[in-house]
Amino acid sequence: MVVLCNVTANASNASTSEIERNILTTSIFGFLSLTSLFGNGLLAVTFAKTASLRTPFNIYLFSLVLCNLAYLFNVAPLQIFFALYREPGQRWSYGEGICTWRVAGGYLCQGGTLGHHQLIALTRMWAVLFPNSYRLHHSQRTAWICVAAMWGYVMACTVPFVVLDTMYYRQPTLFGRCNSNVGAQPKYAIFILCTSILAVVSMWIAMCLVLHTKKQRRRFRIKFSLYPMKVFPTSTPTTKASPPQIPAPETHTQTTRPSNCIDYGTVLLTLVTLEVTICWTPFFLRSILAAFIPKISLHTAFQHYDFFRVFLYTCEPTLDPILLYLSSPLLREAVKHLLQRRPRLLTQNPRGELLGHCVRCQCIRPQPGLQGSWF
Repeated sequence: MVVLCNVTANASNASTSEIERNILTTSIFGFLSLTSLFGNGLLAVTFAKTASLRTPFNIYLFSLVLCNLAYLFNVAPLQIFFALYREPGQRWSYGEGICTWRVAGGYLCQGGTLGHHQLIALTRMWAVLFPNSYRLHHSQRTAWICVAAMWGYVMACTVPFVVLDTMYYRQPTLFGRCNSNVGAQPKYAIFILCTSILAVVSMWIAMCLVLHTKKQRRRFRIKFSLYPMKVFPTSTPTTKASPPQIPAPETHTQTTRPSNCIDYGTVLLTLVTLEVTICWTPFFLRSILAAFIPKISLHTAFQHYDFFRVFLYTCEPTLDPILLYLSSPLLREAVKHLLQRRPRLLTQNPRGELLGHCVRCQCIRPQPGLQGSWF
């Protein structure tokens, strides 16, 4: 009788601790999801209603915001619902169809988010290393084609793995789990892991090349500004005095930037690269450890680390709108006018490809191309 009472007390204590942990997990993920939903929804409405933000480069940012919203509406609710109402021992009791939706949506949204960040980095590298080609060939049509090609690449890498896993390899949800069986397709899993790591590495390479090129051009500009070109007078005789020349009025169509101008495109590239590195490094380490040490997933410390990994990935859709807002003066101005419900002061004059050129220091170079509708 005493033993039975002790067992019942231990079971009740374990159940209470499990419920408390579920409530804490649900509160954390719920707060992050609501914050991300507000931020990405606000930016999506701002991009849609502000005509001056409809530039080719901003198409990548708009598509990234839509990808984050797709994750919030498809995958995040299932994660929160499972964390709140799961049975002891992390048992899945919501059917095969919802499990398939959760696994497929997770892979596609993760690949789409990483692909958008890589696309932003590569486009920025194109704009800095080959500016003439960027101005001539980078249009809205080119941007939409790049976005479509990126989604095709993500689907080509993830859809076969998800289909084979769902049809042949994944364990039924009757066993209480809803995870892809990575061990049954080790080569395919290593391929997906390598492509993900390659995407992050390419972002770092693009950032280093952009920063190095900016530094070299700044040194070149300073070097030649210290030694101005001398103009020697010609010996051609003049018969009458020429009338005084009236200087032309200053315009905002200058082709050079002041040395004190902040390149907000480079700032955005740096912030996005650091964000992706911080949010994805735990996932890479977890995949590598699980591949070489299969039984490590049963360890308690590894389960806590897995929760930390999911937490960082959930923070990524929340951080994206914050970074876009902080790195762009034009976007901040558009958001303020949208929230205050004032008439939009931003004109439809082409203000440059990159989001957030500094208007106060006259760093704007008008670019040829049409503004207006994206569709």
